[in-house]
Amino acid sequence: MIVLRTVLACLFLELVSGSRMFKKMKKISKPTWDQFTNRQIVESSIIECSGACARMKDTCNAVHFEASNNTCSFAQLSLLEEPPEEKALSVFMKAQAFKSLEQKESFLLIGQGVDLVQSYPCNFTLPVDFYYTTGGIAVLNGKVYIYNHKTNKCYHRSMVLSGPWDEIPDCVTPARSAPDLTTVGPYIMMTGGYNGGLLDNIERFDGTTWTTLSKKLSQRTADHCAVEISYTEMIVLGGNQRWAMVEKYDVDGNMVETLPNLKIGRRYIGCGIFQGEIYAAGGGGHSSVEVYNFESRTWRMISSFKSAVQFPNLHVYKGNLIMFGISNTIEIFNGETWETASESLGKNFTNGLSVKVPCH
Repeated sequence: MIVLRTVLACLFLELVSGSRMFKKMKKISKPTWDQFTNRQIVESSIIECSGACARMKDTCNAVHFEASNNTCSFAQLSLLEEPPEEKALSVFMKAQAFKSLEQKESFLLIGQGVDLVQSYPCNFTLPVDFYYTTGGIAVLNGKVYIYNHKTNKCYHRSMVLSGPWDEIPDCVTPARSAPDLTTVGPYIMMTGGYNGGLLDNIERFDGTTWTTLSKKLSQRTADHCAVEISYTEMIVLGGNQRWAMVEKYDVDGNMVETLPNLKIGRRYIGCGIFQGEIYAAGGGGHSSVEVYNFESRTWRMISSFKSAVQFPNLHVYKGNLIMFGISNTIEIFNGETWETASESLGKNFTNGLSVKVPCH
């Protein structure tokens, strides 16, 4: 009977425990969940686990049940993520808390220049005395990592715990401008860049150490873009000297596959994934946007931005695709055209980088 109840509970996307509704979701990675976990007990099923969470009130809004050892893990989540399927943990969360967190997504934005660090729409602890030139920014295991080419320093802090930014000097060798930093599974991958000449290096960061891989990009480049498509693979698009090239690489630096070229060669390109497709946008002198469909293996053009933009930053926000990168404006894709949002950033954001963080 207990086994049957467990199976039935896991078949539904939502379950009721006491007077609270729980929603099954996969918008948290295991490393981040482990940081939030505040208690573990043994129970016979997810129903008992959710009941215990409901009784904990302000110290639990989400629960994970490990059927192999009947362990309930409880957490009070304050953020949601968008991990790939292989990286996501199945969790039941109080529906009201889930809805609230969906409305509390925020971004850390670092523009090129002096005093151009900001968060939107709500507060997040910012690095201080920050003069930034094109480096990179990524999230790994619940921490934000920033590489600043101006100083060749790396900065990091927890997205979960409050506290200052830690600083590591001379963290990347050689120092380089305009590389790409992309989280892929358990690593941050740094590709290309410029150091007196274009680079074809691939570096991999595991949360502790940067390792230069023996494998290299097929073409030296900078001002390019990459997106994670699985726990072990990323797609690298465009850039200086690569222009329209699109290639798939794994976390060991192997070039797995060459994909169809972009319709337009792009340097200073922006990219992102929305509804299972890759969006490639902007670049020097370009306002155009194109979309890659994995099933048809083709690119198609869609509506352009309001004006040309270098390094457009594409994110999913409240279920919509948005773009930062033109002055202090925000553009939202409505499925047909790009519209200027009624809200705007507090500072100009040009030639910058951004990453999603929780509201604090």
